[in-house]
Amino acid sequence: MKKLALGSLALTALAGTSFAAFSLTDDITLRLTGDVGVVYDDNIQLGDGTVNPKVDDVIFNFKPGLTLEFGKKGLAVFNFSENFTRYADTANINTDLASLSFRSTLDSGKTTASVNAGFSQLNANTPTATGGVSGVPGLLRRDNTTAGGNVKFTISEKSNFGVGVTYDKTDYKLATLADSQITTVPITYFQQISGKLYLTPSIRYRKTQLSAPATSDFSDYYYSVGLDGEFDPKLSGNLSVGLNKRQAQVGKNESSVGLDANLTWKYTPKTTFGFNLKNDFGASSVGASQKTLSLGANASTELATKVTGSANVNYSSTRYAAAREDKNWRFGFSVNWALYDYFSVSAGYDYTDNSSTLGGANSYSDNKFTITGTVRY
Repeated sequence: MKKLALGSLALTALAGTSFAAFSLTDDITLRLTGDVGVVYDDNIQLGDGTVNPKVDDVIFNFKPGLTLEFGKKGLAVFNFSENFTRYADTANINTDLASLSFRSTLDSGKTTASVNAGFSQLNANTPTATGGVSGVPGLLRRDNTTAGGNVKFTISEKSNFGVGVTYDKTDYKLATLADSQITTVPITYFQQISGKLYLTPSIRYRKTQLSAPATSDFSDYYYSVGLDGEFDPKLSGNLSVGLNKRQAQVGKNESSVGLDANLTWKYTPKTTFGFNLKNDFGASSVGASQKTLSLGANASTELATKVTGSANVNYSSTRYAAAREDKNWRFGFSVNWALYDYFSVSAGYDYTDNSSTLGGANSYSDNKFTITGTVRY
């Protein structure tokens, strides 16, 4: 805890740094941003305590960045940041990782459209990553590239038609893992049934292309019907239920019930709850087919003037082709204090527990305590 206290002092000093916004032209604004954080993690490499030891450390994060806004109403926005991560005792896994993104929107009245793109260098703590040797803990390094867009056309006063496309590419830095390219095309018809609530029959096509050591690519279809919009003045969001079908290039085809829901309940003007549910196919980092059921809930409330509290709990069950199932529980809470319009401080706690039928190095628990200063100017 002494390390955490010293880190907090460093956080306070750095977070006080002045950041400013600049109007480059009448329509282009440059904003400088920054996050400074200190994390105490009691299991940085997700050891199970038997096969792999648990190693704790204090982690310092400094994430300067910039935002370019085009147009008075944010017609297009470009973001760039660089995250510098330093471990107090485990310096061999220090990292400097970049992230950039772009998004743009258009609304002509009868047609709405958006486009987005991004690139992120990522690390994830894992019990089996270093050198690609199973059972040896480390950091799993990957690059993620995304691009996409969607457009919604007005057909009549009560109906709309929407189509989109997304592209997601993941490049792992370990040759033993399967890189992936995933292209998704959803097609949805919106029929107004009351007020701001729409019935949404939909078809979603997804193509997953994998490199070695994967032995098969996958084509997925999700045929569904759902609801989208405001269920009542306090409850809004979308939900769908349908049939998931997976066609494998090599191996057996599969099908399952498909679920997808994201709901927001504004309980009071100061308190909001969120709920999510998903049942879908996926692919593991070695390219094997998997099925994942996930559900979660979150809450946010105003505790006092400029002070917000939040909490979340999430559960997922992932079934792998090789007779393996992982059950993962996560929960956490945080408090955010907006001292000024441009500067806030937050503190939080997160807990993760992963239980695998394979046992050994694949089962672990992790506790994190975090303090972060955020500047948006």
